[in-house]
Amino acid sequence: MSTNPGRRSRLRWRPSVIAALASGQTTDEAARIGKVSSRTVDRWRANPRFRTLVEEARGAVVSRAVGVAGELALGALGTLDEIRRNGEAPAAARVSACRVMLETLLKSREHQAFSDRLDALEATIQTRAGFAPGPLREVER
Repeated sequence: MSTNPGRRSRLRWRPSVIAALASGQTTDEAARIGKVSSRTVDRWRANPRFRTLVEEARGAVVSRAVGVAGELALGALGTLDEIRRNGEAPAAARVSACRVMLETLLKSREHQAFSDRLDALEATIQTRAGFAPGPLREVER
């Protein structure tokens, strides 16, 4: 048995609890899924390393959701393009399809520009504060 209690705890953290918390489950629900007590989950949540693991898992969940949304958006744009190209479709439908496609493009561009500016600002702040540039971490409580 290890003499480092933190190491022992990390070895027992249940991936099912981490996944449940990352996907938005409550402490009680995560405890039930992981077959541990709510008090145990609360104790794990007090550990900064455990919170980091949950945040990393949450990031993976969000990334997967964004990927699926992107695929659906491409399909929707394909449908709009079919309407736009269909000479038999009413002119109002073709114009509406074009408008939606252009609005989507502009919004995507605005979001990307904002994200790029935010990343640059965070890197500047971290560099000035003496931290290595990278994603900002939640302040420890």
